[in-house]
Amino acid sequence: MTRRKKTRKKRILTPYALDNIGKRELVPIKKKYAIRNVDQLNRASDYKKNKNIHNDMKEEYIRRLVLQTRKSKKSRKLFQKMHKTKKKPINYIKRMSAKNIEDTYFYLLKQDKPRKPRRRRKRGKRRSSKK
Repeated sequence: MTRRKKTRKKRILTPYALDNIGKRELVPIKKKYAIRNVDQLNRASDYKKNKNIHNDMKEEYIRRLVLQTRKSKKSRKLFQKMHKTKKKPINYIKRMSAKNIEDTYFYLLKQDKPRKPRRRRKRGKRRSSKK
C-alpha cells in the first residue's frame, strides 16, 4: 500500500439550527455583537488590537466594503480613485488597517447614494361644491 497525500483542504462545517421555522445558519454570539456594533456605526479602531471584538468588527467592515465595491460600479470607481489603484478592491482591502477600512467604508456610503426619483406634480386643489 502506498501512502495517501494529505493535501486536501480541511473545511470548517457551518453549524445550522433546525426548528419549526426551518433550517438556518447559527451565528456565534461574539460575532453577533460585532455585527450589531458595526450596524450602530461603532468603529473597530476604538477597541484594542488584541481584543477579539476588534478582529470580528474589522472582518465585518472588510466584508461590507468588499460587498459595496462589488455591487456598485460607482463605489468601485470611487475606491480606485481614493486609493490610486487599479487592482481588485479585495486584494487591496486585506492589507489595509482597521481605521483606513472604516474611513473608506463611511466615505463610500456617503458618496454612493441612490438617485432620488423625480418629484411628482402636485395635484390641483379640489373644488368643493357649494349648494
